[in-house]
Amino acid sequence: MSFLLIRSVKRGGMWWKRALVLGVCVALLVLFQFFFPKLLRSGVHAGGGLFVGAWESLVRGVGQFAGVFRSKEALVRDAEKLREKVREQEVLFADYEALKTERDMLASLGGRGEEHQGIISGVLAVPPQTLYDTLLLDAGETAGVAEGDMVFNGSVLIGEIRRVLAHSSVVELFSAPGRETSVVIVHAGEPVRAIATGEGGGIFVAVLPKEVAVSVGDGVFLPGVPLSFFGEVSFVQEEPADAFKRVRWSLTVPLSRQLYVTIRPR
Repeated sequence: MSFLLIRSVKRGGMWWKRALVLGVCVALLVLFQFFFPKLLRSGVHAGGGLFVGAWESLVRGVGQFAGVFRSKEALVRDAEKLREKVREQEVLFADYEALKTERDMLASLGGRGEEHQGIISGVLAVPPQTLYDTLLLDAGETAGVAEGDMVFNGSVLIGEIRRVLAHSSVVELFSAPGRETSVVIVHAGEPVRAIATGEGGGIFVAVLPKEVAVSVGDGVFLPGVPLSFFGEVSFVQEEPADAFKRVRWSLTVPLSRQLYVTIRPR
């Protein structure tokens, strides 16, 4: 019992000491405020200002940090939208170029049914879908096509109609293997007559005496009024021990790129 009593007395003494210290502090503040009121107010304001400024800086920093992530996400979304628009524009441009090419080709060839221009026909199939050096066209008897009609790609004569159906026809190209065609090669303004033999794949060869002057770039024409352009010499082969030279040229438009042709009566 005496031990508990002593602890309670000690605790009571400690409380009294704490109250005394607190009272002294309050008294000092009152005296400081009485003698130096402006100094105390400025100190309180300064301390509060520092705390408020630090808090505002912290909030602003957090906002800016979060804003960086938000801006990056927005940039990623905007970049994806721009890429999508670019892809759409590329598709539209490709469609435009295809339509423009088709329009230019049709304009250069003329319209189907115009007799002075001939009959315009689309090429449905080319080798190897067809026999080599033949083309399948989408114009036939109902469009006025007849067997033996001449077939042109632009201004270049490339073959003749060999078979006609109601709504389609077959062209045999002059470059068909073994087919022979009389041509005129114009060198320096002088005509050189020759026989062109088809080698297949749109290739022609003509055999001439070595002394006959022919060079790369000379024009090749089909005889008639007027002359029909047939191609341009691309290779001249000469062997020292051979009395002849071989002159080669090819169709100006590769078979795989034949899209439209013009059909005209012979």
